[in-house]
Amino acid sequence: MNRLQKVIESLYKGIKPVSSVANAIGMVMMTVMMIFVTVDVTLRKLVSMPILGSIEITQFMLAICVSFGLAQCTIDKSHVVIDLFVARLTTRAKALLGIVTGMLAFGTCLLVTWQLFNYIFIIKEVNNVSSVLKIPMWPFVALVTFGFVLFCFVLFAHFLEYILEGSGEK
Repeated sequence: MNRLQKVIESLYKGIKPVSSVANAIGMVMMTVMMIFVTVDVTLRKLVSMPILGSIEITQFMLAICVSFGLAQCTIDKSHVVIDLFVARLTTRAKALLGIVTGMLAFGTCLLVTWQLFNYIFIIKEVNNVSSVLKIPMWPFVALVTFGFVLFCFVLFAHFLEYILEGSGEK
């Protein structure tokens, strides 16, 4: 086993348990969100009494759901893939394409994560709150940032896997 394989295994060893817990939190949040929306719609239709700030609460829960599930979805390779073109490529060409797309995906995710991290401090400093319930927004942006940090680590591990595959050592 070469050094790159050890680095990849170490990355996954650290990421997988944290990603799994984050994904579980995201799934629980999705369940809570479904129940919450159902109760809100039912109250709105039956007794004309919607839950105050339900849209804000749903938005916060959805942001956590999505960001906490990205890393695990990438680890499991559960993203939608259309490989009509890629399936016809040679192993080396697939690896090269993986390296290029992996580098672009990792770079983009790194930029988004960096800007999210900066945004936490900006909205905390100006005391940005939700419009109806006046809930501070920075903790939710921090949680989304955490999800994106995990996602970055997974994308980096995938990028290294493509490099390993391209070198013919996998």
